[in-house]
This record gives sequence, structure tokens and C-alpha cells, in this order.
Amino acid sequence: MVSPEPEISAVERSPADEFIVLACDGVWDTVSNEELCAFVRSRLRVCTDLRDVCSQVIDLCLYKGSLDNISIIVVCFPGAPQLSPEALHQEAELEDYLESKVAEIFEELSGRGDEPDLLSVLTVLASAEIPGLPPGGGLQSKRNCIISAYYQQKEARKARLAQELGSADST
Repeated sequence: MVSPEPEISAVERSPADEFIVLACDGVWDTVSNEELCAFVRSRLRVCTDLRDVCSQVIDLCLYKGSLDNISIIVVCFPGAPQLSPEALHQEAELEDYLESKVAEIFEELSGRGDEPDLLSVLTVLASAEIPGLPPGGGLQSKRNCIISAYYQQKEARKARLAQELGSADST
């Protein structure tokens, strides 16, 4: 049975409160309260646009397999985490690491013959120990970065093969 009545509870706010998340069950089906709070907190340290933070949560839920409606609103209070140069640096290092790891996996799989597909690269990457992933988000939260790195490798390989084919034709 589906109930149109929401669960409601009154909680007195504290000056230490950082933010509140209003979300539908498509979010809560895939992420716990603790995971979501950790993820939102980490995203607020690297992003000032709340729309982007919400988009990252939606992507995370989709990548974790949510099949329900997904909507989210994040309201920040004065105690919310602020943009952090250190967190931005760590995020950039993580994305550089992921890009190099994807390149390494792509080359390794390419050496076996056929061009690797995205699923193969993701599968190998999922079994690797990757430091510094966003709390509450894990590898799924960096999937867009991984997909972008994969397609960069795919295009670079395509260009290399075309160049090799062109130089072989000229001899």
C-alpha cells in the first residue's frame, strides 16, 4: 500500500547544523543517511553551486542502481562546510589518479588484442584500491570522470591506429 502521508518529525535546530536534505525515496533506496551526509559534506568542500551538489547526488543514486524517482533539495545553514583549497587539491589529485589508472587499464587490456569496452575498464577499476574517494560516494561518485577518461583513451587509440595505418600505407 502506498501512503500519501509523509513521515514528519520536529527537530530543534542547533547552531552546529550544517545543512538539511529533502529527498524522495529514489535517493534513500540507494544511500543511507550517514552516506548521504558524508557525501554532501565532501561535495560542499569542493563545490559552491548547490545545483551541482544535487546533480552529483542524483548521478550517484543512478549509478548505484536507483530505479525510482530521484529528487533532492539541499538547504545550507551558516555552519555548512565551505569551499576548501585543500579539498579542491585532493579532488584534483584523485581525478588525475583515476585518469592515469584508466589509461593504465586501457593499455593493459588493449595489449590483449581488442579494444577494451567501458564495462571491462570499470570492472578492473572496481577491484583496485583507490585512496581518497569521496566519503559516502565511493567509486560510483567518480563515474563521470572515469567515463570521460575512458573516451579520451579510446579516441587517442583510434588516432594512433589511424596514424599507424597511414604510415604503413605510405611505405
